[in-house]
Amino acid sequence: MGRGRRLLVFGDDTRAFLAVCRSLGRAGWIVDAAPWNFRAPALQSKYIRNIVSIPYYLDSGEDWLTAVEGLLEREAYAALIPCDERALLPLHHHRDRLAPQTVLALPHSDAIDTLFDKHLTRQLAQAETVAVADGRLLTGAMMTAAAIEAECGLPLVLKPRWSYRMDALYQRQSVKLVQDRGDLDQSLVGLKPETHIVESLFFGVGVGVSILADEGRVLQAFQHERVHEAIPVGGSAYRKSMPLDEDLTAAVQRIVAATRYTGVAMFEFKRNKEAGDWILLEINARPWGSLPLPVSLGIDFPARWLALIVDGESTPEHDYRSPVHGRHLVMDISALLEEAQSRRRRPGAFLAWIAKTGWEFVRMAAGRDRNDTLVIDDLRPGMRELGAFMGSRLAKRLRWQRWATSRKRARSRRDLARLCARGRLAGDIVVLCLGNINRSPYAAARLVGRLGPDSPLSVVSAGMLPRSGEPSPAFAQQSAARRGVDLSAHRSRHLTQPRLERAALIIVFDDRTWAAFHDRYPGSAVPVIRLDAFAGNRIEPEGIRDPVDQPAEIFETVYTQIDQAVDGLVDALRR
Repeated sequence: MGRGRRLLVFGDDTRAFLAVCRSLGRAGWIVDAAPWNFRAPALQSKYIRNIVSIPYYLDSGEDWLTAVEGLLEREAYAALIPCDERALLPLHHHRDRLAPQTVLALPHSDAIDTLFDKHLTRQLAQAETVAVADGRLLTGAMMTAAAIEAECGLPLVLKPRWSYRMDALYQRQSVKLVQDRGDLDQSLVGLKPETHIVESLFFGVGVGVSILADEGRVLQAFQHERVHEAIPVGGSAYRKSMPLDEDLTAAVQRIVAATRYTGVAMFEFKRNKEAGDWILLEINARPWGSLPLPVSLGIDFPARWLALIVDGESTPEHDYRSPVHGRHLVMDISALLEEAQSRRRRPGAFLAWIAKTGWEFVRMAAGRDRNDTLVIDDLRPGMRELGAFMGSRLAKRLRWQRWATSRKRARSRRDLARLCARGRLAGDIVVLCLGNINRSPYAAARLVGRLGPDSPLSVVSAGMLPRSGEPSPAFAQQSAARRGVDLSAHRSRHLTQPRLERAALIIVFDDRTWAAFHDRYPGSAVPVIRLDAFAGNRIEPEGIRDPVDQPAEIFETVYTQIDQAVDGLVDALRR
């Protein structure tokens, strides 16, 4: 294989991303991965040659763009393949600069503008006589709960117009099922006009029609139906292949032709079998979560997609077997455990559900189902994911958290003592939380104050979430001000690789931040300690909680805990 057969795939999930990497690897492509989580189970795939680090797209995106262009110069990738909007939107935004250097596995610009905007997708569907749910864009007088309830009734579905946006690239906006008037009133707080869509609830089964298209012509179609669906607007981890429905495929073809679509996509429908009608919910114009099922049945969308856009090869349509079931094991077990809790109040229905679910797992044990992650030629990702899931469930069941936290706190105190004894605190002390708007800026300011102006130690704060420039919320500023700390000028910043290289010590608040740091920087040699290790036994095992979106009294409690822990940390430093 020459350099021209190398690809860079953006992502790290065990659904779309892993299916793409496996498909392309089996087809002979050399696959590199650009993940966000460097400990993700999907990265264990034998079909991934190399894992590359690309900074988050922040501010102007110049660091991200420089890194991508540097990779293109060194590796000469034949194509860049995004598996979700966090990579797709930046590639689209810099299309003019990157397209001359490689193939971008993206739909046309006009198709992206339309299909990633749910309002424009609805308008396109209506223009092509494709049914959608009754609803509308929220504007003007429709921004009140009374007007919405009068027009759409309750319950209803509240959809963000965009799942991701360039100005908030790493903050996914999710569809919400609104049950009652109180829920609706709360959901409308802070919403801006023309950013959300409200739709009447349509009851039915989720159906997906997946396609590969070339300039508005469908080359291959595949249909699946959801088997387990937790809520009316939710996804499914268990599905089955189905014969193509003529009405649905005709609707898909009209939209594909109207957008001159080239690439892969999954059209998500809801069908009411009793009434005999259906609606289009949305269009995933990039690799999608249920992709492993068609790939396992020989409908190899990713490999055929790359053959089309890189080699110009238009492959013939293939048939597939149905019904064949496909399951994402960890996701499905999680959903079933939650459903079991809700069904236990009705013993008769619960026993019938147990029998039905048990038969489904018998079918899996007999080898009649397909598994998204546990595949015979590439077992490591599925085994790693299943092992982590079972370990976390077992730890919760046996209540190991307090013991594990006690060990981490003791280790934190020992590590700090060693650093001080060796005189190795030469560099920044980084106080780290998730968003860098509530806990870490307050703790850093409190630590600076306790160390005093003559301290040789430099203290900064940062966050693991990839966002910058956000102020501390009002409750945080008010609670901090009562304690003599001014957070009014603070703006969040992400812990980038250059900032990490200047660090001598990382201080975190809880297991979530600890895990987030090691997920992003698994090879870091910078010591990480927990701040709650220095507060005695006054803080619960989960650590110093994140007060984000909580009432004022929670901020008071959290900042009291931080004060106690900072006092203990400073005493330890001085000893």
